Amino acid sequence: MAEEVCNIFNRIQDVLSELELYEEGERAELSTEHAHLLSSVILLHIAFVDLSYTEEEEDALIAALVQQANISEGVARRVIEVADVVRIKSGRLSSFLEILQEQLSLEQRMGLYGSCWTLIRADGIIQAVELQAATELGKRLGLSAEQELEARARLV
Repeated sequence: MAEEVCNIFNRIQDVLSELELYEEGERAELSTEHAHLLSSVILLHIAFVDLSYTEEEEDALIAALVQQANISEGVARRVIEVADVVRIKSGRLSSFLEILQEQLSLEQRMGLYGSCWTLIRADGIIQAVELQAATELGKRLGLSAEQELEARARLV
């Protein structure tokens, strides 16, 4: 158990170090693994924006990760554990969104936005704060209104 916790914190340090290099212009590209981790941080932020994180939201987040990152459910759970610590400790959500907007393709950004809506709908209650967070996410990802609607339509 102690080794597992140590590994998680080492991964977090690796991610934050890579992000610092990226922000300072010393790294041109974000690794795919770290892009998925940052996406998870953003989705966890969306999930917690209404001050709750339901089992349905967790299931939706895991399913989104499994599909988008082509990873197992077990690996998705580990990514979420690391992402949650990064979300809580880093205080760099705005910076993460800038990096994702620059690094992800349009299709990937639309997929992230669609996953956001899957999470928002997961508990069956859509609150005003969730709508506001989704609107802000769409803007920060550089999506047009049409692209946002298309991403949401893919979920139906």
